[in-house]
Amino acid sequence: MLDFSTDTTQEGRTLQKLLTLKDEESADGMSAVCSSRGSATHGMGGVGKTKALRGICYEEEVKKVFPDGVCFLEFGENSKDINVQRQLERCIKNFGGVSTVAKMEEESSLEGVIPQAARWLRKKEILLVCDGLRSSPTNEFGYLPLLKDLLINAPHSKLLISTRDKMIARNLSKNKEQFGTLPPQGQSARNLFGRIAFGDKST
Repeated sequence: MLDFSTDTTQEGRTLQKLLTLKDEESADGMSAVCSSRGSATHGMGGVGKTKALRGICYEEEVKKVFPDGVCFLEFGENSKDINVQRQLERCIKNFGGVSTVAKMEEESSLEGVIPQAARWLRKKEILLVCDGLRSSPTNEFGYLPLLKDLLINAPHSKLLISTRDKMIARNLSKNKEQFGTLPPQGQSARNLFGRIAFGDKST
């Protein structure tokens, strides 16, 4: 069970990092980079990043900070431009941007969709939760540059991303802060997984 009420759990720390935009280096296999653009959590696979981000989407405190909505976007090793475009269209449509989506659907590329979505986001207070960002053969930062372009003129909207790639997390920040931890091994890794992914306080 997720526990956002304390900074002793990864999900609790991730929530506080988002709400306060404070940098943090922890000893549990995850690290964070924060900036005015939002917050990035990075760490090895299987430590509970996705579960923490999904839980944050439903937190009342987050909904108050981002009254126009919280949108969860899934990325991964096999992400395609069309999948990202469809997720953005669904997000904007769900939050009332029907006419904007109609214009987005006329575009033939993701690069053409981004300016349309960015104009709609300009006066919004939305949290874009982007899970599993990875590098690609054409860009070492994957889709992050395009996501940053979405919010370039939207000062009240933020990104919350998870990634296994420290370079992607660093790129979210204008100052390129670097944070890192050694991944836990053996029993320590099993304890970490139980504590973060399942809220097991006994480990």
